Amino acid sequence: MIPLKDMEFSPDEFMELYSMTQELIHFGIDPLDVWKKHQIYKRTFSSIQDTLPPINYFRRITNLPYEIKTSGRIFVSMHFSAHFRFIPFELARILREHGVTEKIWILFNRETLTWENDDWRRRGAELNFSSLVAQDPSVVRKMLSILKNGECVVAFLDATDGYGNDSNPIVTRLFYHPVRVRSGLFRIASKTGASIIPTIAGASEVNPSLHFGNTLRTELGREDTVANDCFGFFGKFMLSNPHAWLHWRSHSHRVVQDDYCSVESARDAQVGWAICPTCRPILKLNLITGETFSV
Repeated sequence: MIPLKDMEFSPDEFMELYSMTQELIHFGIDPLDVWKKHQIYKRTFSSIQDTLPPINYFRRITNLPYEIKTSGRIFVSMHFSAHFRFIPFELARILREHGVTEKIWILFNRETLTWENDDWRRRGAELNFSSLVAQDPSVVRKMLSILKNGECVVAFLDATDGYGNDSNPIVTRLFYHPVRVRSGLFRIASKTGASIIPTIAGASEVNPSLHFGNTLRTELGREDTVANDCFGFFGKFMLSNPHAWLHWRSHSHRVVQDDYCSVESARDAQVGWAICPTCRPILKLNLITGETFSV
């Protein structure tokens, strides 16, 4: 890889590229190439998201679990692929085909819920969707009741918002570096006996696919094992198409502190640096080594 000297990026662009560099160079993946594909993919994502999914939206479904018919399920996913918002619709269709009629609850960030358009809400009502707000003080109590009643919850594990601070987060691995994730969902599964089913949409824009991981069950004190299994399943898809993950910009906030290359004092400019001239302080990133310096 021979990057240009002092390529300029906005703060948001710089943070995307920074996270990609820190994670992907360890796998021999060119972060600048991924970043460029990511910008194109986000535009495709926007055009797909503006439509409502037709019946049988996903053209291929792999590893459909038998346990999909059992009660008390948590389908966990990631904000990966241009099709991620259509996962609940497809789950509803599959469940109905298997004679399951319970309500499907989707765990939202409060701000994200306000973005959903009227068509999405109308279709959701037809499919018996309801929403849970992650920042709601009563969200844990509601989820315990929902799962004990045999209903389904859909949640995205790369969402970082929730009620209160997580005093005991789980440390796991998605790409190269360890990351912290909220433990509440896994603890709720332990208390209710609910199964956790990892679910992810494929990255292809033109051939939507849906993939299920193995059904997982956890118990109190072993939540980290299930979290590791979930993120290991997701990581295989995400490392194959890293441009299709939508949370690169905020990823560095999830990484265990001090595990990334730290920001150091300025060094002489050299070939291989990206620069954020509007950051304060101005930041420079070496796309080959991942070293980051303030100017």
